Order: sequence, then C-alpha cells, then structure tokens
Amino acid sequence: MKPAVRRRPEHVPLDLANARLQRGGRAIALRPKDFTVLQQLVAHPGQCVTKSALLRTAWPDVLVSDAVLKVSVRRLRASPARALLAAGSG
Repeated sequence: MKPAVRRRPEHVPLDLANARLQRGGRAIALRPKDFTVLQQLVAHPGQCVTKSALLRTAWPDVLVSDAVLKVSVRRLRASPARALLAAGSG
C-alpha cells in the first residue's frame, strides 16, 4: 500500500477587517456567522474547538441548535475556506 501523500493547502488570505477571503486577487465574501466560525477555527490551528465554543462565539446570547453550526461548517467546506480548514487540521 502506498503511503498517503499530504497535499499542501493553497494560501487563502483571510481579510479580518472586511470578513472575507482573498483568492487570486479576488475578494470572496462569506456570511458573517460562517466567517466568525472560520475565524475561531483558524485562531486555534491543530486544536480541538468544541461545538459549544463555536456556538457561543458565533451566536452569543442566542439559543440555536447544533444544526446551525453544521450548516455553517458545510458552507465553509464547500468554499475556498476549506484550504484554511485543511491547514489547521494538521
């Protein structure tokens, strides 16, 4: 069996001031809550960030179900942000 080859994630700059990604010179807007989730995950590379922590950060003082977070992460995985998520999973 061949050993797994790890691809290096592409560089996708995170524009904190404008809550968007930069890719190929283009700005890619994210939904505000998705950006907050991404920001929390990127801030803790290689660490486990709990659902509770993500929900508290992105939806403070609001009672939401885990499904809301699942949808947010699904959108991030389907966007260029997946390169940032992969970079932090090392």
